[in-house]
Amino acid sequence: MTSMRRRIHSTLAEVAEAAEAAEALCADAGADESQALRIGLALDELAANALVHGAVREEAPDILVEVWTDESELTLRVSASGPRFDPREPRETPEAFAGGGRGLALVLAFADRLTYERDGNRNVTTFTVAKRGEPEVE
Repeated sequence: MTSMRRRIHSTLAEVAEAAEAAEALCADAGADESQALRIGLALDELAANALVHGAVREEAPDILVEVWTDESELTLRVSASGPRFDPREPRETPEAFAGGGRGLALVLAFADRLTYERDGNRNVTTFTVAKRGEPEVE
C-alpha cells in the first residue's frame, strides 16, 4: 500500500501542492490519468472548501488530508475541524451555481463511493475511486 498524509495550515497553495502530490502518488501506484485526476480534483475541492468556509468561523481550521492506494482502490480522506458540513446533502439547483457549488457537484459525480462522518468537531469525508484496468478491445 502506498500512502501520503499532509496537514493544510492556511493557504490554497498548500491545497494545490497536496492535490498535485496525491495525483503523482496515484499515478506511481498504477492508476490511470483519469483516476489520479479524480483524486486530485476531490482533494482540491474538499480541502479548499474546508479552508475557505472553515476559516469564516475559525482563525485557522485544522485540515488533515490522507491518500492511500491498494490493489483495487484509490482513497482520499479529508478531515477538517469546523461546523458540520456533509457534502452528500442536497444543494441548491444548478441554476444557483453562480454562488458556488460546482466543485462539490463534480466531487459527487466522480466518486465511486463517498462517505461522511462527524467525529467530535471534525468533518471526515472519504472519497474512493476504483482502479480499473485498461479497457478490453475485441
